[in-house]
Amino acid sequence: MSEQKGEPSVKERGNAAFRSGNPQLAAELYTQALELEPTNATLFGNRSAAKLELGDNAGALSDAEQAIAINPTWMKGYHRKAAALARMGDPWGSYTAYCDARAAGCDSPWLVKKIRETRDGLGSAREGAIDSIAALLGRFRALPDPRERFSSLAHFWNLSSREERALQFSRLVSLISGQGGLGPAEEFMAEENMRDLPMENYSDLEPIAPFMDFFRDLDRSQKVEAMETLWHSLGDAEKGLVISDMKAIITGQAEAAAEDEGGEAEAADGPPRAKPPTPPRPP
Repeated sequence: MSEQKGEPSVKERGNAAFRSGNPQLAAELYTQALELEPTNATLFGNRSAAKLELGDNAGALSDAEQAIAINPTWMKGYHRKAAALARMGDPWGSYTAYCDARAAGCDSPWLVKKIRETRDGLGSAREGAIDSIAALLGRFRALPDPRERFSSLAHFWNLSSREERALQFSRLVSLISGQGGLGPAEEFMAEENMRDLPMENYSDLEPIAPFMDFFRDLDRSQKVEAMETLWHSLGDAEKGLVISDMKAIITGQAEAAAEDEGGEAEAADGPPRAKPPTPPRPP
């Protein structure tokens, strides 16, 4: 198939069909156009809109995600994804899609407005059952107090078995190693070293029951996936605090090893064991 000079392109014909109220023809023409340009994010976004009009919500979501994969900074791809998720009855996912757009570097007053509108239309992040990691992510991001996010992560760790913690720790170390590193962490990844995190810094915060209920029921691979997903949602400053927590775990194990070998480690021999950092309260 090739375009004829002087005639409207297949994409333009698809746009005209969509504007005239014929989403079926529009979707067919966008499919033809994609045979010519299989990495055109705009075509996937346009076909997503046409599929949404046809009631093919899953197809609309798939095309929107393909558009984002091709062009992660194209804001309309996230808008198409948010629209599909909203139509599928996933308002938290819709909110998360707009947040993802901002995290990818998209920025405009329109996007800020959409984030606010979708957030205002949600209930409390602390209420209602959670049925997917994507829904957990939306609720997690919507928590107004960053300390609640850190408290939830610590509770998730403590809800996990030592075997599950070792898997989570290993995965987080692999993610963190490209962002400042954790030093020689591998030797401390044995299950017996995966101890509870102290919760003194969060004693004023109640665990969020729907979060805990959902995470508790995940299998070990799903728990790793959930922790990785939540990690990627954090800002740079928040990731820095998580890295501090991880370093505190490693430091603690190093001190314990030194004590086993030759008594109490002197302060001059290494840094003191750190407590988990307390994120500042928002003003």
